[in-house]
Amino acid sequence: GCSRDAQALAFSAAVLARPGRLEDVAALAAVAGATEAFAALEEAELMRRAGIAEGGAAVAFIHPLTAAAVYERVPPTLRARLHRAAADAARDPAVALRHRVRAADGHDAELADRLAELADQQDASGAWGLAAESLLAAGRLSPDPETAAARMLKAIDLRLLMGDADGARHLADELPLADGALHDAVLGHLLLHEQRPVEAHARLQRAWSAAAGEPDSELGARVSRSMILVQIADLRMDDVYTWAERAMVRATPGGPTHVFALGARALARGYAGEAAEASAELTPWLAELPVAETVSMRLMRGWLALATDDLAAARHALEEAARAGVRAGSY
Repeated sequence: GCSRDAQALAFSAAVLARPGRLEDVAALAAVAGATEAFAALEEAELMRRAGIAEGGAAVAFIHPLTAAAVYERVPPTLRARLHRAAADAARDPAVALRHRVRAADGHDAELADRLAELADQQDASGAWGLAAESLLAAGRLSPDPETAAARMLKAIDLRLLMGDADGARHLADELPLADGALHDAVLGHLLLHEQRPVEAHARLQRAWSAAAGEPDSELGARVSRSMILVQIADLRMDDVYTWAERAMVRATPGGPTHVFALGARALARGYAGEAAEASAELTPWLAELPVAETVSMRLMRGWLALATDDLAAARHALEEAARAGVRAGSY
């Protein structure tokens, strides 16, 4: 077996959950003889050197499964204490927040609200996977059942944007029985991915009836986005245009749904014989917005090029969309 210092070093590295400087891991573990402790872990083939991190020699576990196994062996009380200490030491606010979440015991409304704010920022940058994880954690920490359910539903919606219908269905099945317009909107989106268009349309229409009277409604923007997908699937381009206009009125200007709706409107115009004008309308947005925020618009531009048989332009736009999505963490 390893020495007490080596065990403490391994536990701290598992809590930090990423390659880091040996001195930072040792500081968290309160180990004085870090070099000797790390050498023992290296000899036991648990940890390895991992290049340079923040100007110092980095260390890491030999495999993610090794890190997970060591993390599971950290006693719960010690694990929470280490996460709190890691949060205090973290230079990145998002990393600090992640550690505070892992240290939390039971509901924590303030922490849940901070996670929801972080999720909004991650969503806006196209990092849908990170935003979904933040919202799931926020939902579990939220003491109010309605707030918790709303955050879980928004996480499901983000999973669907990533194309993870199986993961979204698993989360939906874990939800307590619920009703309401947001539930209808997200379940309608899920049913779309499950190729159940009739049920999806009924859910989305019911959600729209609840949201239609709110011109700046986030819910209305969410429903409009899903209805755009319904109409694209049916090649009803006049209806794509109508729903895109509705989404743009309700969505935050420059936000993900607004950008998606701009691209959808351009696609509808392309099918109506205005491909050149539609493509020109997108160009300023593509130049002004960060690449990560234009994934859906680049995708629509690719579809627009396909609709006009410009295969070279379509390939270029779709490749750009794929690269931007991967960089942003959208997929």
